[in-house]
Amino acid sequence: MSRRPAPAAAAAPAAPVRRVALFADVNPNLIDGSTIWLQSLARAFAGLPGVEVSVVLRDPLTSEVVMGAARAAGARLLPLAGLVPEAARGADDRPGQLVAALEALDTATPHDLFVIRGASFITAAARAPRLAPRTWAYWLDRPDILHPAADPLAEVAPLVGRIVVQSAFSAALIETVHRVPAERILTLPPMVPEEAFEAGRPDPDPAAPVRLVYSGKIDRSYNVEAYLGLPARLAAQGLAATVTMVGDKFNAVADDPDFRPRMAAALDATPGVTWVRGVERARALALMAEGDFGLCWRMPRHDNSLEVSTKLLEFSALGVPPLLNRTSIHERLLGADYPFFVRDLDDMAAAVARGRADPALMAATRARLRETARGFALPAARARIAAAMADLPPRAMAAPATLGRARVRVVVASHENKFLRRALDALRRDPRFEIREDAWLGLRRNSEAQSEACLRWADVVFCEWCAGAAVWYSNRVGPGQGCIVRLHRVELFEEDPKAVDFSRVDRLVVVNDWFGTEATRRFGADPARIDVLPQYVDWAQLHRPKHPWAEKTLGLVGVNGFFHKRPDRALDVLAHLLDRDPAWRLRIRTVMPWDISWIWRRDEERAAFQGLFRRIVDDPRLRDAVLFDPPGPDMAEWYRHVGFILSPSDTEGCHTSVAEAMASGAAPAINAWPGAASVYPAEFVCDGAGAMAGKIEALEAERAAAGPAAFRARIADLARPFDLGHTVEHFTRLFLTHGGGTDGSANGASGRKVRADTG
Repeated sequence: MSRRPAPAAAAAPAAPVRRVALFADVNPNLIDGSTIWLQSLARAFAGLPGVEVSVVLRDPLTSEVVMGAARAAGARLLPLAGLVPEAARGADDRPGQLVAALEALDTATPHDLFVIRGASFITAAARAPRLAPRTWAYWLDRPDILHPAADPLAEVAPLVGRIVVQSAFSAALIETVHRVPAERILTLPPMVPEEAFEAGRPDPDPAAPVRLVYSGKIDRSYNVEAYLGLPARLAAQGLAATVTMVGDKFNAVADDPDFRPRMAAALDATPGVTWVRGVERARALALMAEGDFGLCWRMPRHDNSLEVSTKLLEFSALGVPPLLNRTSIHERLLGADYPFFVRDLDDMAAAVARGRADPALMAATRARLRETARGFALPAARARIAAAMADLPPRAMAAPATLGRARVRVVVASHENKFLRRALDALRRDPRFEIREDAWLGLRRNSEAQSEACLRWADVVFCEWCAGAAVWYSNRVGPGQGCIVRLHRVELFEEDPKAVDFSRVDRLVVVNDWFGTEATRRFGADPARIDVLPQYVDWAQLHRPKHPWAEKTLGLVGVNGFFHKRPDRALDVLAHLLDRDPAWRLRIRTVMPWDISWIWRRDEERAAFQGLFRRIVDDPRLRDAVLFDPPGPDMAEWYRHVGFILSPSDTEGCHTSVAEAMASGAAPAINAWPGAASVYPAEFVCDGAGAMAGKIEALEAERAAAGPAAFRARIADLARPFDLGHTVEHFTRLFLTHGGGTDGSANGASGRKVRADTG
């Protein structure tokens, strides 16, 4: 049996150019976080190989102060008004005009992706069937937890290709409130350009006045008026200081119409204050780099924001400590011990004085800030975008002649593709393949005419289950046609595989070594034709920060059926741990057994579960330590609560929840079910509940010695082989090898030629 076959594969044709159009409901001529976001996003996409970027501008461009950098990176700047077809002009409906403009742009040059910011514009695009599947909706509003059905995102979420958010917290809210699967949400924090790291603050001159810098929009709620009084306040404490204000976009204040003229006059006239009006981002960064402190303190109404300030990140990259509010999002970013959280102007003045008096504190803080900001650098954002673009739906596939050769024709025969869906989506986007599905009516029931047509058409057949489809196709494939079968746990104990003609099965894919051995023993499968390939996970989506309480929380996913999953053993593990530390908890995410009719009507199953729940209720320690969570699509968020994952089962295929949890940084304790050590590292495979509890205690000691971050990183790295990309690569090799001949090429000389017709 082989884990990673590596047959020679035909070279892929050149990847087609990907076209991306960006739009934001912002004025591109003004400097603020929104326009800087648009500029950064354009630069991120433009830096990807083979990607052409157009930025559709809401307003005519009158200044290059912001968007000039996007143009310099290679993005095209297209004013919306110039794209709107004649028939859509005149009406006071900018969202409708955007849809018409994007559809016209797509007609002229077919696009792969539209990224849109602005709720009304996103809603209009989501209602346009032609655009919606290729739309990424950049969503900033907090979901309405109390009235989710009335939330605008309730309409948008099912229609668009992806939802883009700034933070993991935003993603978690959307996953929970609107039941959006994690793979359809892209977390894309604000982006910091590389030049910010190159323009770092030199060591301050202790004899010079303290320089305080603000950069961004002139917004009353950002405390901009209060900043003007800082030079005088600090002077009263014997500390010379100046304030530099960078920016010229004023936000109107409905209940204070005099704010703009009053603020503009004060900016011009206040001693110790220098007002630098709108400048290009590079110049703004240079001015920010000259500061000793950045001014990021805002009014309390912003404390619950889900956004991370771009300016906060830029100051951090520059090594200029920002003075800012203590909020949960700021604590997660900078740490609860960050020394320059402030509550008011007096606190701000005290923080400045404290920093000036302690050069060592300032040096350590600057280094820490720059390290934190690295995670938001433009290359990091570009990598997230590139990974997400791999899931884009394909444009119309080029004709085979344009590819330089025929595509391999793959038939996927299955009654259920739940374990294959995302890999199949990726394979459909590969121009080397043409994929058709033979959807069976049940495990053993098909449309004979449909299957016959698929068989005549196919170069290679992939049977997702070793059941009816595998029996049917393995007994009918002809010379030169490939046949690949995947065997899951359930089929191993059924009669169907005994009727499969394994002499005609080119590869049998199983999820662990023991399954391969059993397939050979029970059904006569050739061990030389067996590949071990565990189920895939989305590593990047699962890899999120943990909640503090995760350190003492065990996780278990699924309890049905009882004698397979053995939830009683999970309680035994918890009881062992509670003997030493009452802080341990067990979270079980599962469908309850009485909600599954075939489970609950079995006397043995029902009695076993009743005994399990009676044990929890009767034991005060367990009663207070066990929490049941209902199932849902927000698994990536659920794993943030879990520090250790249990696999107490007697039998499993590969127990995918263990791989998912490991990707999240949760360490596993695995009962030694058959094949466990062929799927997961042997260090985590244990003999019974006592050994599992001992393993958790040993891992807890390792975490304390290494530090939580390093420990979780080690565990997560062990889960990388389960990532979706490995599964796609595996099936790609199998289809190329067995879909066109035995030499591994798409048109192998020793096999049947792949047909170029399209019948």
